[in-house]
Amino acid sequence: MLIEVLYSTLQIDRREKALIYARANIAEYWILDVVSRQAYIYRNPAPGGYQSEIVIADNAVMKMLAFPEIEISFSELFLPV
Repeated sequence: MLIEVLYSTLQIDRREKALIYARANIAEYWILDVVSRQAYIYRNPAPGGYQSEIVIADNAVMKMLAFPEIEISFSELFLPV
């Protein structure tokens, strides 16, 4: 699992880095976008990229593939505005 917190490189991370990580068989890749207050979760790596992309925000609860018993509330990741 790999998690990145970003401020300005969203397009690079979603395209170029995601492809690199998928080819390296990283099972799960999260991008936390502090500007738009969204999280992008990529799963199911393949040579051509990740097969699954989930975009979440607000009151969602996220679970890691490696530790499904652990729940992370989206609101805990970002401070209120």
